[in-house]
Amino acid sequence: MNVFYVVRRLLMVAVVFVVGCSSKMSHEEFVDEIRAYIKDNGYDATELESGLFYLITDEGSNDGKKPSAGSNVRVMYKGYLLDGTVFDSYEAPEGLMLNMASVIEGWQEGLQFFREGQSGKLFIPPKLGYGSNRAGSIPPNSILIFDITLVRVL
Repeated sequence: MNVFYVVRRLLMVAVVFVVGCSSKMSHEEFVDEIRAYIKDNGYDATELESGLFYLITDEGSNDGKKPSAGSNVRVMYKGYLLDGTVFDSYEAPEGLMLNMASVIEGWQEGLQFFREGQSGKLFIPPKLGYGSNRAGSIPPNSILIFDITLVRVL
């Protein structure tokens, strides 16, 4: 056997093991993983009781409106996994119009801390995202990170 084949087989076994184990992680273990990621990247994010973390990176105007649970909003965003894999984005300046009631729970909770014109990050554990379900290219039990600009509250 050549070395390349052995290394490839070992990596495949490791991936299967990690994926299998990650699906059995508890909510608190996912939150611990987010805490470690935030610490490793030097972020000063706020942790909420739900396990959601948010960070305002650009204060914008302090007099902008905040959305409520039923608001329609316009947002620019980029969504990615802990390894940096981007799974979705919308970066047109006018923002994508969404109703707060139609987005994942992590957005519903986290966007209420943003004012119009502010930018920041949401760090979302699976329980507040897509849980154990696959969503397009997002694997089950994924921690989600979103760079968000709240363009406007309608």
